[in-house]
Amino acid sequence: MKRWLKKWLPNHDSLHRDKSTRWIAKWLHEHPYLWTLNRKTVAKGFAAGLLIAFIPLPLQIILSAVLALLVRGNLPIAIASTFISNPFTFVPINLLIYNIGIAITGSNGIGEPPPIHELELHWESISLVWQEIIIWFKSLGESYLVGLITLSITASLSGFLLVHLIWRIFIWQHLRLRKQKRSKQ
Repeated sequence: MKRWLKKWLPNHDSLHRDKSTRWIAKWLHEHPYLWTLNRKTVAKGFAAGLLIAFIPLPLQIILSAVLALLVRGNLPIAIASTFISNPFTFVPINLLIYNIGIAITGSNGIGEPPPIHELELHWESISLVWQEIIIWFKSLGESYLVGLITLSITASLSGFLLVHLIWRIFIWQHLRLRKQKRSKQ
C-alpha cells in the first residue's frame, strides 16, 4: 500500500523543481510528518479530511490542510479526502445530512426551506446567489447542523479506524506471502 501511495504523491525533489510549489517546499521540509507515509499519519490525514469534507464551504482544502498540520497527519491524504464532497455528490450528501439531523432531533428544522429561485450564475450577481444559498441553509436550522456534526464526526472516526484496519490487513497479507515464499525455499 505504501508503494502505491508513493507512486501517486509528489516527493520533496519534485516540489523543489515545480515553480508553483517551490515556495512551500522549504516549509514542508521542516514538517516531515506532513509527507510521511505510515499508518498513523495517513489515518490522521484521512480523518482530518473527512471531518472537514461535509462542511458546505469553498475552503475545505485549506481547512483540511490546517487540521492535518494540527493533528500531524499526512497533508496530501487530508486534501484528497475532502474531494468526497464534490459537485456530483453535493446534493445526496446534504440530503443525508438533513435526514440524519431529522432522525436525531425529531424535527425538520425551523420550517420548510424556501425555494431557491434562480441559481443562474451571472458574474455580476454572484453575491446574490451566495446570499440566497445562505438563507436556504439557515432555514434548515438545527436539523442540518446536528446532522452535519454527526456525519462529520462519524465519518472521520470511521475513516481513521478503516485506514488502520486496511493497513493491518495489507501488512498481514504481505507477511503471509513472505512466509509462504520462505517455506517453499
